[in-house]
Amino acid sequence: TAPKKTMLLLLLATFIAVTFCVVPNDYCQHTVPSSRLTPHYPLKHLTLIFRHGDRTPLHQCWPNSPSWDCSFQTEDRPSHHFASRLHVKSYISGRNMLPGNCGLGQLTAKGYQQHLNNGQALRSLYTPNDLPANYDATVMYTRSTDTPRTFSSVEALLFGLYPPVDDTKDCFSNLHVNSIDHETDNMTPNLVTCPKLAQLKSQMYKSDEYRIYVKQVRNALEQEVRAAYKLAPKADWTSIFDCTQANLCHNHTIPAGVSQSLYDKIVADHFHVNKMLDDFVDPTSGFTFAQIAMGSFVSDFLTRIDLAATNQTTERLAIFSGHDSTLEPLTNAYQVNNGISPPYAALMRIELLNGGTADFIRAYYDNQPLLFPGCQSTTCEYSTFKKISQQLILASEQCSTAEQVPESRRRSLDRRS
Repeated sequence: TAPKKTMLLLLLATFIAVTFCVVPNDYCQHTVPSSRLTPHYPLKHLTLIFRHGDRTPLHQCWPNSPSWDCSFQTEDRPSHHFASRLHVKSYISGRNMLPGNCGLGQLTAKGYQQHLNNGQALRSLYTPNDLPANYDATVMYTRSTDTPRTFSSVEALLFGLYPPVDDTKDCFSNLHVNSIDHETDNMTPNLVTCPKLAQLKSQMYKSDEYRIYVKQVRNALEQEVRAAYKLAPKADWTSIFDCTQANLCHNHTIPAGVSQSLYDKIVADHFHVNKMLDDFVDPTSGFTFAQIAMGSFVSDFLTRIDLAATNQTTERLAIFSGHDSTLEPLTNAYQVNNGISPPYAALMRIELLNGGTADFIRAYYDNQPLLFPGCQSTTCEYSTFKKISQQLILASEQCSTAEQVPESRRRSLDRRS
């Protein structure tokens, strides 16, 4: 009857409103590289710095959170005479921190596809004159943080950039990826190797600016989050940002009490606190947290660019696979942050171009050209970009001006995701 049909439609509308009332921001989907500035000068070297693709949450989420299905698996092969034997890692369903058969922070099939798309887009964007037409490890450098999701993201991007010739032949039999222990890596702010960062982080949390923000915004937000997500009293409410984003990116249902307004506040809080930390100024040196944190890594990739600029290397491509905590502080250190948290598979490109009388730098982040402070335009003389970068390298010398962080505090200070 008509009244029953009307009631069913109302119930359906209510269900849709509860289940899909929250619309995720751009965090789930990066912008693939699709454009280059003109004129097209000859490319001498390309540096790629990116965040891994879509992944599962890093933490246990709210009570009765959705189950995760990880059909995507990684394979490894030992580098000795049993080279034909592969091992495949699978998580036993129902025995993990997350419901389902996934590990914490595991790259998903969607995340792998995101970097496959990046690689394919780069292949369309750069000609064989820019980058080698075929995979050639002798003119490429690859590096990843010591995390499975970043290793697999490198593999996906290179498969997109250099696809197999046919279904039976890989484009490369062995992919060599450099890495560094997490305890000593510098692709994210490292409070172990740079104890100055721990000192600055502590000072930021004690600052008037942060305390006012907590009093005016964060205290109320915490209560709202705990109520909406039904969190235990001792549960870390700040991990809800990661859990919510990861689930929304897979169209998973989130607690019905989470409104669009609350979601937007959670997202804004996450970015604001990270930005507040990155821009916190060391009163002694005048450098910011982000500049001190990322100067060492800047030195690593600038060294490779400089060798290409001075014609001392045959290297054409350098790849660095990291995290949001690589790109966010790096763009803040250079003062080119775009005002949002790096989405999965976000990509920075740094082109070294032969301009004839001088070399130039053009850089892009999430496909948008970057104008570095100190450069006259988005086509910046390499000598100017080098001076800007050397200031960040100088900032990293502040790392040794503080005492080591006690081991008991290291995990609580880790920002990597």
